Amino acid sequence: MSKDDYTVGKGKPPTKTRFKPGQSGNYAGRPKGSKNFRTDFLEELQLKIEITEGGKKQQVTKQRAIIKRMINGAMSGESKSADAVMRLSLAFSDPDATADNKLSAEELKLLSAFVDIERGSHDAVK
Repeated sequence: MSKDDYTVGKGKPPTKTRFKPGQSGNYAGRPKGSKNFRTDFLEELQLKIEITEGGKKQQVTKQRAIIKRMINGAMSGESKSADAVMRLSLAFSDPDATADNKLSAEELKLLSAFVDIERGSHDAVK
């Protein structure tokens, strides 16, 4: 095939602008030491901050501070926090350890009433 027979078009760039053999399209590549979002996120969660709990200052990771705030919110009645805490506790619980911990009929009734209240049916508790 001679230079005169070659037609430039889709998928056929001009020969002068093509990559030379052994040359990459991204010659600089990803800079060494650059981190992706996941790595940055996980490292940020491990940074320590100072919090005051019970009148005492202590250093904890940001991850621990988030967990503490979520659990404290659940304890103070924030339904979104309570839902998140319950979902996480179920996700991390050992199924064998909870097999013997069945809810009583009274506990099931209270749980059902709570769910009804959260869904907007306020006349559930009577």
